[in-house]
Amino acid sequence: MEPVPPPAEELARLDRELAELDARRAQLLTRRAWLLAALRPPAPAPPRAGTRRPGAPRPALPRNRGATPPAGGPPPRAAPRTSC
Repeated sequence: MEPVPPPAEELARLDRELAELDARRAQLLTRRAWLLAALRPPAPAPPRAGTRRPGAPRPALPRNRGATPPAGGPPPRAAPRTSC
């Protein structure tokens, strides 16, 4: 049977082992992050101003705010009331 070390000695040994495990865990997490970054596909380049993807719909043109609604459309809304 193995002799049991005094509590202070066993505590010091456990603290050393835990410090070694913490250092190893940090190494493994760093390596994992590097591998994830290496496996991630590269991000597409941002589009240049004034260009669009082939087949993408054209952007909607701004509506004329002063135009009247078509016949049978909703009536114009009144401005919201404010209290002073």
